[in-house]
Amino acid sequence: HLLGFGPTNLEIYRHLFVTNQFPPKASKFFGKEITNYNKPTIEYHIYRDPTSSMISVPSFVAPVNTKKEYLPSPPISVSTEDIVTSFRDASFVTHFDKHLKKSDPYHVLIIAFDDDVINLRVLQQVLAYLVEKRMHEYRLFVQVTNRDYVQTSQLFKQKNVTAFGFGDYGYSLNQITNPIFTKIASQIQSTLNPLVPYDSLVSEEKESLLYEAISLRFKLNLIGLDLAVQPRGLSEVNFLKRYDIDEQATFHRTHPRAKNDADLNRYKPVAKKLRNLLARQEHLRWTANQITRGYIPMSKKEMLTSNSYVDHPMKKDARLTSFEGLFDLHQHLVDNLSFTFSDADVVYPFFHTMDHLYDILKDTPFQVVDKIDETNNHTVELMILETNSVNSNIK
Repeated sequence: HLLGFGPTNLEIYRHLFVTNQFPPKASKFFGKEITNYNKPTIEYHIYRDPTSSMISVPSFVAPVNTKKEYLPSPPISVSTEDIVTSFRDASFVTHFDKHLKKSDPYHVLIIAFDDDVINLRVLQQVLAYLVEKRMHEYRLFVQVTNRDYVQTSQLFKQKNVTAFGFGDYGYSLNQITNPIFTKIASQIQSTLNPLVPYDSLVSEEKESLLYEAISLRFKLNLIGLDLAVQPRGLSEVNFLKRYDIDEQATFHRTHPRAKNDADLNRYKPVAKKLRNLLARQEHLRWTANQITRGYIPMSKKEMLTSNSYVDHPMKKDARLTSFEGLFDLHQHLVDNLSFTFSDADVVYPFFHTMDHLYDILKDTPFQVVDKIDETNNHTVELMILETNSVNSNIK
């Protein structure tokens, strides 16, 4: 629930839309794996007053292509409702009767107007509603630029209320796009394709790698891990035992592109295979990020014309498809564009970063740490770079 839709909540919504993409459930039916695309697991409700903000809710939706000249549409997980209301009084809470239900497992509410006084007033009105309805499973985040309010107001003494955004430390991409993340993005590229330097990439490709670097922490959180600047961390051996029980990553580190159908089939199993699930999640995250930047799928005819599966100037990319569609893309590139079997492998890059995580994090201040059982973290050699530029708590 985003209350107030100014620049802050716009960026938060964009970030959440990209990050909160989860692979659909998979099950086996007569030995064949079936992927079920159900309703989105997360719903976004944006409460905005058009008289106080001229920003409209962007339409981040997956394009649906029914024509045969396109690959299957990507199964982007998103459900967003734009609720136009006034915040001049407490009448906006009447919309909560429909959207804030006790039956839902959890609610996150983010209050971010351009004025601290409005934020505090809306916070008070929201808390009054939650108390009246006896709701407990929620978390409130409130933008406050004046730290004194946090120290003096009783509203912030409640455990479910968190303030963010003090002066220069507001929610801003500038706080997390710093040289360390650029270095990680560069090392993703150098481990994936050593022959193509990071600096030679077009700006669109650099930006995509940067967002992938920023998303690493969230991906690790999904499996009970995190990134931290500390001398104790999870060893690579123990990480691989958790991440890749079948040791497929070991194979792909020496065979980074599929050479035959047997290699391609290693990418397909998903049920109870953590490595494969994370690769599917990465493809969904990458797809959502491309959509927010204005990219649309490329048709088979356009691929033939350009002899490529991506056109950055036109913002078209054939990889904007389902995970299963990536295998159709591979077949199309081999059969119709004269790609070699290995060059047509567009699937492995979505496995690559987690497969090479420890190589990618070399010479950075970060360690992979176990957040569930800290006894698994051991003292390791750690080369610390300048860390004063890492000043964001945003995951």
